[in-house]
Amino acid sequence: MNVPFTMLIDHQRDLYGAFALNHSIANTWNLRTIWYYTKAFFAGRRIPLIKGDPHQMGGDVVVDRDGVVRYIYRSQEPTDRPEIDTLLGVLAGL
Repeated sequence: MNVPFTMLIDHQRDLYGAFALNHSIANTWNLRTIWYYTKAFFAGRRIPLIKGDPHQMGGDVVVDRDGVVRYIYRSQEPTDRPEIDTLLGVLAGL
């Protein structure tokens, strides 16, 4: 991804439970999410196939070099993500 920091992608979802990330059928298939994917489809954006658990909510975690969690954001629905400026601000403060 060409970023100046180490990034972990938890393909096996080992950290999913450890960081208490959410899992919800109701929040996954709400009107906001359906509208998001409908707009993406009609805008010609590629919609990736769902792999694994489709009801898993995402999250963003920033861990410092000593292994201390400095920031955690638990998504409440699939389109819920922290602002990029927020994540970059946390990283800049490390």
